[in-house]
This record gives sequence, C-alpha cells and structure tokens, in this order.
Amino acid sequence: MKLQGFLAMTCIVIFVCALSIGCEQAFGPLMFSIDDTLIPDDVDKNLPEISPVSNFEHTRYRMRVARAVSDDSKLIELRSFIGDHGERVTVKVYLNPAPLSKAADGMSITGYKILNDAIILDVVVVKITKVINETTTLLEYEGFIEKNLSRPEVEIVYPDEGA
Repeated sequence: MKLQGFLAMTCIVIFVCALSIGCEQAFGPLMFSIDDTLIPDDVDKNLPEISPVSNFEHTRYRMRVARAVSDDSKLIELRSFIGDHGERVTVKVYLNPAPLSKAADGMSITGYKILNDAIILDVVVVKITKVINETTTLLEYEGFIEKNLSRPEVEIVYPDEGA
C-alpha cells in the first residue's frame, strides 16, 4: 500500500514538472518589460501614453502594442493594456486608414523583441481621430499609426485607395 502511494506521488510530481516545463517552452518568457531606453532618440519619444484619464487632451499618443489584428494583409486594429492583470484596462485603436501589415522588407510593422528573458513590446505613435467608447475597463478609438518608435526603420505603407 505504501509503495502504491509513493508511486502515485512520484507520477504526480513528474507530471507537474513536465507540465511546467512544457508551458514555459510553449509560452516562452512570461515577463513583460517596459524599457524606454531601447527606443532611439525621437521627438515623439516623450508623447504621453493613452490612459484612462487622458480625456482626449492630445490627439497623438505613444502606445505599446500588445496585439495587432490584421485582415486581408492590412493592419486593422492595435491593442494595448493599462494596469495590473486583475484591474487592467483594454485599449483598442481601430486603424482608419489601415496600413499594410508588412513593410516593404516583409517584416511586420509592429512586433516585439525578447531581451534577457523579457518581452519588450514595440512602441508606436498613433493619432486619435475619433473617440468610440470610454469605460472603466475599455477605451476604444479610431485613428491611424504614424510611426514605430521602437523600430524607426520600419516604413508604414498605406495602400492606394484607387488600386
């Protein structure tokens, strides 16, 4: 009876270890980092970030891109999150006009990099043209992306409307 208990406990420990290793490999580094020293010098580096209290004081903001939504090779939405996991606010910017999701070199116009086991999100400049919805948990805007501060070499291209 003691041997069965020992074997059962050993199997559980092995399973938990394998699960934790598998999750770490599947999800990669789980720490997000905010490091503005990685952003090259730019006049827009000091723009404010969108926040629940911004009240549309400005029209241009910095935004850390946590998710970019593409459709038909166009980037149609940028998402960001403000605050801690349990109390966070979702920020959505619907892009109008929508740029191509990839630059001329084939690279995505928004992304992230991994540095010292941390995920560093790209910071972009967005211009807000319309407030859609502002609640305590969701900020929705319409606007367009002007440039990628984290990777200034990325050229943002808008498709010709007549083509």
